[in-house]
Parts: sequence; C-alpha cells; structure tokens
Amino acid sequence: MKVFDKVKKGFLSSVNFFKALPPVRLWQLLAVFALVALMGVSAGLGYSLARISGELEDTKTDLASTQTALADTRDTLLDTQNELASTEDSLTAVQNDLTQAIIDLGHSQAEAADYAAQLAEVQSLYDNLSQGYSFIANNISYLDVINFLAKDKTDLNLYNSDTYTCFNFTADVISSALEQHIWCGFTYIRFTGGNGAHALVAFNTSDRGIVYFEPQTDDEATPEVGKQYWTECFPAGLFNSPANYDDTIEYMVIIW
Repeated sequence: MKVFDKVKKGFLSSVNFFKALPPVRLWQLLAVFALVALMGVSAGLGYSLARISGELEDTKTDLASTQTALADTRDTLLDTQNELASTEDSLTAVQNDLTQAIIDLGHSQAEAADYAAQLAEVQSLYDNLSQGYSFIANNISYLDVINFLAKDKTDLNLYNSDTYTCFNFTADVISSALEQHIWCGFTYIRFTGGNGAHALVAFNTSDRGIVYFEPQTDDEATPEVGKQYWTECFPAGLFNSPANYDDTIEYMVIIW
C-alpha cells in the first residue's frame, strides 16, 4: 500500500510540473518532438531515395546492356541479309550456268548425230565403190602414188558447194585408184567448233608409211589433230587460211 502511494504521489508531482510550465515552454517541447519525428522521417526518406537511386542506376546499366545487345543483333541481322543476298546471286548464276549447259549439251548431241550421219554416208559410199574390185596392193611405193596421181584427172573437176564437194573429189580418186589395183583410204576430218568437215585420200606406202593427198589439187598433206588444215598441213604459202571459219582439225579417221 505504501508503494502505491509513492507511485501515485510521483505521478501527481509530474502532472503538477507540466501544469506549472509556462505555455511557451510546452509548445517548444512539442516543436522538439515534431523536429525529432521529422528527422526520423527524413532519415527514412533519405534511405528510400538512396535505394531508389541505386535501383535507377542498375536499371540504366541494364538498359545500356540491352541497347548494346540490340545493336549487335541488328548488325548480325544485316550480315545475314547480305549473306542471303549473295547466296541468292550465286544460286541465280548456277541456275544460268546449268541452263546454258543444257543448251550446249543439246547442241553437242545434235552435232554428234550429224557427224555420225555423215560418217555413215561416207562409209556407205566407200563400200559401194570398193565392191567388185579384187586386187593385190601390199607393196605400193610412194613413187607409185605420185605416178598414179599424175595420171588421174580428178583434180581437174570443178568444185560446186551443192553438187560436187570434197567428198566427191575423194570418192572419184578412190574409184580411179581401185581400177588401178591401188589401195586408197577415205580420210575424214572434222574441224573444231562445228565448222564442218573435209575429206582427202590416204595411201599406205611400203617405203614412207601412210601419206595423205588433197584430191582437189594432188598436193601432199600432213593432217594432224590440232593443226589448221589449210595453212599448217601444206607447204607454207600454198593455201590461205579461210576467212569465214576455224579450220583447226578436231577429229580425223581413215576408212580403208
């Protein structure tokens, strides 16, 4: 009971103390309390602002990284577009080359068929010429050939691109040789680039081997694949190079 009285007495003393304070002193006290409270709020606000500022800096850093990544992606996309355009150009070029190759193949096949037809015609002509002749001509000399051509008059015939060509000259020389029991070969040559063909005669001599002669002039020739026929297969200056086609020999064969 004594303790309660002491507490009660202390409390009343405190109340009386505050009652005894002048009004100005009370408002000052309240101002102090308000200032302390404001300082607490300011401290909390400062902490919040510092935290928000840090988060803002982090956001700015993330944004800069995102912008850099976006720029890299844009460059990669541009490179990919350029590579795609280059690939499309290459594909177009390959398609064009393939189309041209198909066209060239068609031309080559047509030319091969034409040459095959010409060879078949020549073989048939030669077979017809050689039928009915029996002879022994194993030891024909080069001089015998020269003497035969000197007597043969086929070279005096007139060339006609429609009715009497090199094939006819060659066939007539062979026919004349067979009548003299001389074995003579039909030599077929083809010029490069589809520039036509030509025919001349060949003799297998006992002393010089195979020799060739131009049936239109009786001049000796030395045809070889890769040579230009009119300027490289005869003595220099005998014939002029043709102006309207390439006479380089691409292929040759002797039909005996």
